[in-house]
Amino acid sequence: MGRLTVRSAQKMLERYVDSFGKPALTIHKLRHTFATKYHQENNDLAKLKEQLGYSDMNTTMIYSEDRRESFIRADS
Repeated sequence: MGRLTVRSAQKMLERYVDSFGKPALTIHKLRHTFATKYHQENNDLAKLKEQLGYSDMNTTMIYSEDRRESFIRADS
């Protein structure tokens, strides 16, 4: 058995989504949810950058910005 390809993962998720009636769920949303939760629990952008395979820390900064915006919304 070979490695799991991106397309294979997408197809697998599509089958589960269809089975459980969650049409808005995508690989991208799962990745973003993982990253947000990881950052909330660990508060370590360098490790998150490594987990996501990003080469630029600026790309990872979105998760600290998302967190800041969610705190602002909660205070409103």
